[in-house]
Amino acid sequence: MSPEPLRDRIERRVSREDRGHSSPCWIWQGATDRDGYPHLWVYEGPIGHRRKRLFRAQRVVHTEYIGPIPEGYEVDHLCHVVQCLNPAHLEAVTPLENLRRRRIRRSTDTHCANGHGVEHRNTSGGCRMCNRESMARVRARRRGEDVPFRSRSLV
Repeated sequence: MSPEPLRDRIERRVSREDRGHSSPCWIWQGATDRDGYPHLWVYEGPIGHRRKRLFRAQRVVHTEYIGPIPEGYEVDHLCHVVQCLNPAHLEAVTPLENLRRRRIRRSTDTHCANGHGVEHRNTSGGCRMCNRESMARVRARRRGEDVPFRSRSLV
């Protein structure tokens, strides 16, 4: 039994959504890490000696559809949607350029990922309301209450 081709695995787990860009975003429907970035297992090595490694999905998509990522580069989402895996929305950039773009994005955003206004930003650019809600969930779990995990919205 041969493993499913990587492109088929990726395209089976995305939904195409119009988010106001020139082409639709490919929103990942699989697992994400704690920062909301999609990840997936990739099998490496010859058959019989395969091992699997966990990668951020945008790096896998960039390598599979566009080409290898230069050493020391990061993959930036041109659409600003971290769950998007559309190859047309991904670009390999230096860490310094990625940070510069993130600062520009953050300074022009009107809301956080959960919809709170910019008036709730703290000095480091995070959202005070999101931090309060997160800490309230942590305290409730410590008290033994059953609190569902709240992931970031896709806005």
